[in-house]
Amino acid sequence: TQTGAGCTATVAPASLSFPAAGGSSTLNLQTAGTNCTWFGVGGPGVTFPTGRTGTNSASLPVEFSANPSNFARESFILLANKRIPITQPAGQ
Repeated sequence: TQTGAGCTATVAPASLSFPAAGGSSTLNLQTAGTNCTWFGVGGPGVTFPTGRTGTNSASLPVEFSANPSNFARESFILLANKRIPITQPAGQ
């Protein structure tokens, strides 16, 4: 979610894929507007090691846990009203 006068946001990359062992990545958030505050919400397996809130454009580190299952899994991140899908193959 985001607030502020005339705020719009773009997030890159538009999707993430992690190996079965898990890993880390960075989301790049670009905002336009005044005082654009935002926060991120992560589905199962997602953590934000440096926090999940901010103001205006930012790079947001993301970590995704290992997949202990014999099945591939999917999760997601919601950041500034943008949904970023996550895929991960089955664990061994």
